[in-house]
Amino acid sequence: MKQNLIRRCLSRFYGTVIVLAIGTLVSLVSAAQNNGSSNAPASAQDLQGIAAIVGDDLITMADVRRRMQLVATTSNLNLSQEQLRGFALQTTRELIDERLQTKAADDVEIDLQEDFVNEALDTVAQRNGYQGAAELAQVLQAGGSDIDELRARLQVEIRWVDAVKRRWQGQVFISEAAIDEELASLERLKGEREYLLSELFLPVTAGDNEVSVQQFAYDLRAQINSEQDFARLAAQFSAGINQTGDLGWVREGSLSSIRQAALKAMSVGDVVGPIRVPEGYILLNLRAQRLIGEASPLDTSVLLARLMIGAGDPREPARLFGSILAQAGGCDQLAGLAVQNNLPAQDIILGRGRLGDLPPDYINAVAELALGEATEIIDFGDMTGILIVCDRQEAPPPSPPTRDQVRFQLESMAFDLVARRWLDDLRRDTYVEIRIQ
Repeated sequence: MKQNLIRRCLSRFYGTVIVLAIGTLVSLVSAAQNNGSSNAPASAQDLQGIAAIVGDDLITMADVRRRMQLVATTSNLNLSQEQLRGFALQTTRELIDERLQTKAADDVEIDLQEDFVNEALDTVAQRNGYQGAAELAQVLQAGGSDIDELRARLQVEIRWVDAVKRRWQGQVFISEAAIDEELASLERLKGEREYLLSELFLPVTAGDNEVSVQQFAYDLRAQINSEQDFARLAAQFSAGINQTGDLGWVREGSLSSIRQAALKAMSVGDVVGPIRVPEGYILLNLRAQRLIGEASPLDTSVLLARLMIGAGDPREPARLFGSILAQAGGCDQLAGLAVQNNLPAQDIILGRGRLGDLPPDYINAVAELALGEATEIIDFGDMTGILIVCDRQEAPPPSPPTRDQVRFQLESMAFDLVARRWLDDLRRDTYVEIRIQ
C-alpha cells in the first residue's frame, strides 16, 4: 500500500544528479531578491534574506539556493542568467506549496517512519546509478549540496500523498457500477484511436505573476529535445499529485476541449505548448498512438544488430554497409564480415528488447523496418553506422484490464483532482507573500 503512495514521488529523481556551482546560485539569488537594499555583502544577504512568507512561516533565500542547487542540473537544464531568475521564482513557488502541504499533513497527523524514508532514498540513489544513499550523499556533498535537502523533499511529497489519501478516502469512492461502465466503454470503443500522452502542468493561482509562469513554461519547452527530456522535466516541475507527467493511454473525447484540439494537430513525438488552460499552462508530448484493443507498436520485441565505422574512415558508409548486408546470410555472420572489412566487431548483436524502451531516435528509425532491413545512417557520436532488424515479434493484443486495475486508475484520477483542489484551497486560505521577482 505504502509503496503505491510513493511511486510517483520517486519518479522525480531519475537521472544523474549534478549540482550547480554555488557561486552561480549566489549571484542568481542576489539578482532575484526584492526585499530592500542592504550594506552586507551579497552572499550574506542571499543567505539571510526572505524569499517568501507563508502564514507564520518563512522561506529564506538560502532555502531557495539549496533547492535550486539540488534540482537545476538534475533536470539537465541549460538556462541563461535571465531564465535562471524565472527558475528561482518557480522554485520559490514550489517551496511555498511544500510548506502548505507539510501543514496539511501535520493537521491530519501523518507520521512517517525514518526507515521508510531511508528505503526511498536508497531507491532514488539506485535509479540514479549509485549503490545507495550513502554514495549519493558523497556525490552531493562533493558538489556543495546535501542529501538532507533531498530527504526533506521526499518526506514532504510522501506525506502529502498520504495526507490526500487519508483526508479524502471516505469521499473518493469508486462504485462497482462505475467500474462496469468503464469496462463496457472499453469494449464499446474497440478499434478507436487512443494516445499515450504526457503533460507538464504549471499552475497559475491567485497572486501569481502569470507572465513569469508562461515565460518559465517557454524556457522549459526550449530544453526539450527528446521524450526523455520531457519526462525528466515533467517529473521535476509538473504540479498535481501525479507529478510524473505520464497521463497514460487516453481516448479521444476523454480530454478537455483545449487539450483535445491540441492533440488533433500532433504527430507521434511532437511536443506542443505552452498552452493556456483554466488552471495554468501545459506542455504536451504525444509518445505513441494505437487502436483500442490492439497491441501498441511500442510493445514490439526486436532483436537488433549494429555496424559502425569511424568518423575518420575514408570509405563511404552506405556503400560499405550495403555490400556487407548483401553478403550476409543472417545477423550471425555480421561479426565475421565486420572483421574482414576492418570494422569494429564488438557488440555487433545488441540483444532483444522492447521497441518502446529504445532511445526515441532509434524507435523512429526502426519502427517500420521488416526482418532483415536496416536503417539509414545513424550518428553514434564519434562513429556512424546502421541498425539491422535481426528478429521482430509483434506483441499480442493486450488483455482487458482487471477490475482492480480499473478501480486503481479511476481512484488515481479522483485523488489527483481532489489534491489539486485541496492545494488551491490551501493557497487561497493562507497568507502568502513572495518577495522575489
